[in-house]
Amino acid sequence: MNEPIPLQPTPTNIPKLDHKSWLARHLLAEVLAVVVVVTLTATGLYYKSLLDEPIINPPVHRPINRTATINSFTTCAAAGNVIMETYPEQCRTSDGVTFVKQYQACIQVITPAKNPQTQEVRNFPTPCDVPVGWVKVSGSPQ
Repeated sequence: MNEPIPLQPTPTNIPKLDHKSWLARHLLAEVLAVVVVVTLTATGLYYKSLLDEPIINPPVHRPINRTATINSFTTCAAAGNVIMETYPEQCRTSDGVTFVKQYQACIQVITPAKNPQTQEVRNFPTPCDVPVGWVKVSGSPQ
């Protein structure tokens, strides 16, 4: 009545594989694997190209002369400080003072100005050389 279940497969109890379904499953798996590999490769190459793009105007690194008195764009640039690519160009010292390159005529008159943050007073060669944020004052620094 009840037949015992054979422990070893026999030719009569092995399910037959449909070659079309087996081929379809393996083909789908291979296509998906290729799509994943191509997508990952393309993504990697895209991000690598972003990192390899040359900088159009690389910054010019010059040694910074810390002993010079910096009181204008010209002296700031000559001392080797960072020149920002803005219009008009700006030069920033290591202590954060910004000088703007002047393109208009400016009277050559010693102009004292005070930094409102540090209360430091300096003489500048022209009123145009007073850094952004500094306040022009009368008199000369002590």
